[in-house]
Amino acid sequence: MKTEILYPIAKFLVTVWGENPEVRLKITDKKETPRTDYGTNPPRIVMPNLGHWDASSEFLRYRLFRNSLWHECMHVKYTDKKDVGVFPPWSIMGTLANIIEDYRVEWIHGYSEYPPMKLERDLTRAYFWEKAPEIDSIPNEWVRKTLAFGQMMLVGKIKGKMDANELAMVKKAVERAKALLYAGDPTTYIAVEVARILGINPDSAKNWRISQSQRMYFVFLIPSSCLKGGKKPKKVEEIKNMVRNYVYELKKGDEETEGEEKKDEEAEGKGKGDEEKEETGKETGESREDEGEPEDEGEPDEDFELEGDFEEPEDPEELVTAIMQGSKEVRFEFKKIQVESRKVDRIGREGKETLGAQITIPKTEAGTEKLDDLYDWTLINMLKNYLKKWKSGWREVFDQKGEFDIESYLARHRKCFINEEKSRFRKPVMLILDHSGSISGYELRYKRAIVAFAEAFNILRIPFAIYAFRGVTIPKVYNFPVYRIKGFREKWDKSKVLRLASVKADGSTPLSGTYRILREEIKKYKPIVITLTDGAPDRKDSTRREIKRLRKITKMIGIGIGTDLHDVLILVRNLRYLEYDRLIAVSNLREIPSKILKILQEV
Repeated sequence: MKTEILYPIAKFLVTVWGENPEVRLKITDKKETPRTDYGTNPPRIVMPNLGHWDASSEFLRYRLFRNSLWHECMHVKYTDKKDVGVFPPWSIMGTLANIIEDYRVEWIHGYSEYPPMKLERDLTRAYFWEKAPEIDSIPNEWVRKTLAFGQMMLVGKIKGKMDANELAMVKKAVERAKALLYAGDPTTYIAVEVARILGINPDSAKNWRISQSQRMYFVFLIPSSCLKGGKKPKKVEEIKNMVRNYVYELKKGDEETEGEEKKDEEAEGKGKGDEEKEETGKETGESREDEGEPEDEGEPDEDFELEGDFEEPEDPEELVTAIMQGSKEVRFEFKKIQVESRKVDRIGREGKETLGAQITIPKTEAGTEKLDDLYDWTLINMLKNYLKKWKSGWREVFDQKGEFDIESYLARHRKCFINEEKSRFRKPVMLILDHSGSISGYELRYKRAIVAFAEAFNILRIPFAIYAFRGVTIPKVYNFPVYRIKGFREKWDKSKVLRLASVKADGSTPLSGTYRILREEIKKYKPIVITLTDGAPDRKDSTRREIKRLRKITKMIGIGIGTDLHDVLILVRNLRYLEYDRLIAVSNLREIPSKILKILQEV
């Protein structure tokens, strides 16, 4: 799944879950640990893309990504910023505080709001549990107690054997922590209380750093445990067996806990439990023989209903199946994403066949720019008001007949009547954007104007495409990329804004080569071609010849962008030599969208 498809969905989920539209999101191609950076204002969530998650099924990769994103959103929503950074990271006290805060945001708040996320949690916890170490294999007492507390607090079970006295301390610490959490006490206070119960000196534990090798013990606290360790991801059957082991370990732990609470019924309960387990195993075996294994539980079922309350199955095998299938909401969501992804892939293939290898979609490092900064809502709203006449299909013009206008008459205008004429503009438009290095000084304002233009055309439902070009900085090399920001058959949305944000201004102005590359696309759709540039092209004569060829097919419009009046005059002279059908020059970038629309009305 491409980042351009994933990012808008993920950003929407961040806004809904975090209840804060200002939260920034970065989806990176690097293998980074999912995290929330509170040092930025507003906070920023960093997530690796789907390719780094440890599952061969895209559906399972999406679920691992989604659960980790949800976890970070719960921190953004519920973690008190005063508690962040109180204890040094990867100190004993900092780790205890992280464990307690994870329980708070997920168990006290998160699952009560989003019950279906329990299945997503179980899938993730199965990864954690597989990589978690045996408690009795850890020599350091403080690290061992801290790890045991974390396993008991977050998973409900300790992996391996533990000294009876230490186990009693851990259970008491967990009970105390949960009681204080539900009472509403702050995390830092609870961490100190827990440390004392575990026999750890809080003052000394602040400075006790967990070493790099010891950090691997706390893999259940690190979402990167769900990321690929090697080159090949886990197969669906491996993941299913891992989930089954995790589920049966938890069920075994529940039986042991019940046995401790009811010692007088231990023998009877144990015997009964063994019988039930055998019967369950037999029933499960018969079921598999009769029905057969599903072909792939790593992909969502075709038929399901979205409505209904969420309940975890009691039977272990049914729970394993439910965890592998995921919640109804997630399956429904993934189906919608698949449809959009297939559309983009199809359009991308068609684009490559038509345009050749020199046309490329920008590599999107999601979140490298705050996309909201590219929306100038004042300009967009102004354009919306300007476009009301276009949208209705009629516009007012001065004419020699119609409704008499006294002001025009007093001003002695030749046409002093107001009439209405049908606005018939429905031609496709291609916008070609110069991204040479010289626009870097006002790149953000330049892109804001383009986004406003696109929003305006989206309202008018006029088909349009946007391409960007820039030269290379390698001497004596005339090979350059032309980026497709939006094709004619693609819809305008935030993924296209992300593409625009990802194209950085650099290099020279290879305009003639850009026209040659786009010639077949222009022949196919016959759009009005509008080129935005801030300087003379690398090869003036070659560019002029290309424009003359294209003018036989369609209208060619040039818009020069200058910083002051002197620049504008030079631009007009340069563009006039290229022999566009129409040309204008602007020094105020916010005028670009309205200038374009006025020209199109006259074409």
